[in-house]
Amino acid sequence: MGSPPEMSEELDTVWEPCGGCWGQRVIWTRTPGAGAMERRACPSCLGVGQRAVVVTGPARRDARAA
Repeated sequence: MGSPPEMSEELDTVWEPCGGCWGQRVIWTRTPGAGAMERRACPSCLGVGQRAVVVTGPARRDARAA
């Protein structure tokens, strides 16, 4: 059994658009019976429009360059 891989200390957090609402913060749904559209906070990002992603190594360098 070998030693565990070395942990990288190069961690960073970046924000990316929510995959549920595409950064719009809301989801439009039909109201039962009325047929009208109703705005609701996105359940994926809770209405923030973005999500935090932890990146390491080369991805971290690319994120900082942007």
